[in-house]
Amino acid sequence: MGSIGRVTLALASALALAACSSVSVKQDWDPTARFDGLKTWEWQSSTPVVTGNTRLDDPLLHGRIQSALEKSLAAKGYSKPTSGNPDFYVAYHVALQQKLDARTIYTGYGPYRGWYGVGGAQTVVESYDVGTLLVDFINPQTNNVIWRGTAQSRIQELKNPEERQARIQDAVDRLLKQFPPG
Repeated sequence: MGSIGRVTLALASALALAACSSVSVKQDWDPTARFDGLKTWEWQSSTPVVTGNTRLDDPLLHGRIQSALEKSLAAKGYSKPTSGNPDFYVAYHVALQQKLDARTIYTGYGPYRGWYGVGGAQTVVESYDVGTLLVDFINPQTNNVIWRGTAQSRIQELKNPEERQARIQDAVDRLLKQFPPG
């Protein structure tokens, strides 16, 4: 296989791995908080924080996140109160970070007239975005965070709204799978 074939294979492998990237989730919580009595929730704020970044301030993105959170919370048995105060508030934040991935591909390594050597090397640098969704559950009496979940994943350019909603729903479902902490 020639050096162009090796580079092409390496790039194809990198793209395949990027397409399969998964959602990484983490959680933290207040160990003194009582989670067993939580039944109802409400948004802490009805409007998302404006960041100045058009990709993060997209109302369609916020609608999808809110819809996914509402669906996941309902599936876990939590509801919005019809009257009175909720047991906890929900707030979320989104962030975007650009990262670089560099790989060096060595070509032509092997024996040559009794010597081993490297024939050449090519470094491939790829820029990509990592998106983070941070979800807080807040005690309404103290305004303190009682649970925080973070979902992080490489951003994929999806072709249609249904794929985007499914990707966000998957991230939220994975995140809330860890709630309540146990």
